[in-house]
Amino acid sequence: MRSLLLIVLLTLTALASTGQDSIVVVEKSIRVASLTPISEYYGFAKGDKVVFNFWVEKGKEMKDITVSEYPNTVKFAEHTVEKIENKVIEIQRNSIFRIEYNNSNILPRIVNVRILRIPKDASTRSFNTSVKWVERTDTSFRNEQTGYQVKLDTSFVEVLNTSVKVNSKSSADNTHRSIVEFILPANTIRWAYWLGVGDKGKEAYEQDKMKYIESGFKKGDTNPLTGVTMGGLTMTQIKVGENMRYYFISKPEETQKFLNGAGFGQFRQGDMVVDFGLMNYSNKNSMQYYVGLSNDNPASVNVALRILAVTVIKGYESQGENVPIMSTSRVPVHEQ
Repeated sequence: MRSLLLIVLLTLTALASTGQDSIVVVEKSIRVASLTPISEYYGFAKGDKVVFNFWVEKGKEMKDITVSEYPNTVKFAEHTVEKIENKVIEIQRNSIFRIEYNNSNILPRIVNVRILRIPKDASTRSFNTSVKWVERTDTSFRNEQTGYQVKLDTSFVEVLNTSVKVNSKSSADNTHRSIVEFILPANTIRWAYWLGVGDKGKEAYEQDKMKYIESGFKKGDTNPLTGVTMGGLTMTQIKVGENMRYYFISKPEETQKFLNGAGFGQFRQGDMVVDFGLMNYSNKNSMQYYVGLSNDNPASVNVALRILAVTVIKGYESQGENVPIMSTSRVPVHEQ
């Protein structure tokens, strides 16, 4: 009892020196059982000065006393405590404080508690320090996968754009035959070719090019073979004039037979001055092919060749939706 009177007198002396009125928040004794922590909650107003006093009866000690701002901001903590005198905390915001008592001794301990608050001004003098517990429902969201969306990345790839001089039929050693190699890129789904001999070929291509651009078939594109691969354009074909026999060949050994004038295998052929075609041959991996050119004209000619491939790369994009997850918890709030 003498210790309690001494602490009360010291507290009153400290408060009197501030020139402010104090309000008793709590003054009581708490029995703390062994290994059974106890927590108490009190609310304070912004601007309060709170004075804490604790002491354990009969000169015993408490393992831990912790004062924290809810939920977990520790303001001070004492270990192996006999008493705490006039510990002052200034309150920065309306908040709830938790006081935790932890007794690790075999026998219970009796803790005396005295807490005072000094309001900042008259407006918070009647502030209710009681705390009540309410249920709060929080909503979070989890993204759940609902399936996949197929994505197709389509590209138009210029495979070949070249001009080749092919000797006349009267040339020695079959030099009126020539081979042009090209490689179709991986994931080609179809491709188109164009062949034109000499000036007629150039003129025909330029005319087809202008018609394609003016049609606006594919905005910003100037290659009429794009329109051919999309199935919406027919280019010029000319049969009469300095013609060129052409053959599409798939195997290198067949090209040697072609150059030697022997029988050979091919999968597409034509005999035109200007010609084009759409090839619906697809390949997963890049593939090498050949164009065999044979000139039966009395003079050498220049042959222009163009090939455009359409590639499609298939991908998958996961689709999902945000599913709400409701969780309920009990939280302390100021009691009005």
